[in-house]
Amino acid sequence: MYQYQFICKFHQQWAKDNPLCAFKFFVPMSKDAANIVKDKGWDNALPHIGSAYETADILFTQAPESGQITTMYTSLAILLAKGYYSLGCPIKAEQTLDHVKQRILNQAWLSQTCRYQHCIACLEQAMQHNHIASKMPCAASQQHVALH
Repeated sequence: MYQYQFICKFHQQWAKDNPLCAFKFFVPMSKDAANIVKDKGWDNALPHIGSAYETADILFTQAPESGQITTMYTSLAILLAKGYYSLGCPIKAEQTLDHVKQRILNQAWLSQTCRYQHCIACLEQAMQHNHIASKMPCAASQQHVALH
C-alpha cells in the first residue's frame, strides 16, 4: 500500500470526502507544479508535484473511470519520478511509476476495458527512459509529459 508523504491525513480525508472540491483544486495545482519546476527547480517543485500526485491518487480511487483523472495521474507520476531521478532518488522514482502502473492495470482488469493502455504504455516508456536518461534535461521530461 502506498504511504502518503506529501499531504497530511487531514487533507487525505478531505479529498476522499469531497472529491469534487478536491478536483477543483487539483487541476490548477497540477499546472502550478509543472511551472514551478521550470521557475524554481526540482527541490522547490517536488512538494507541489507530490501533493498534486497524491491528490490524483485519491481522486483515481474515487473516480477510476475518469479519463481526465487517469491521464493527469499518469502525467504527474511521470513528472514526480523525473523529479526523484533528478534529485538522486531512483528507487522512489521506480516505486512511483510501478505503483501507478499497478493501480491502472488493476482498474483495467476490473473494468474489462482497454482504454487504459495508453497510460500504461506511457508509464512503461518512462520506466525505460529513467533507466537510461536520469540525466535527461528538464525540458525533455516536460516534452514527454506534454506528449502524454
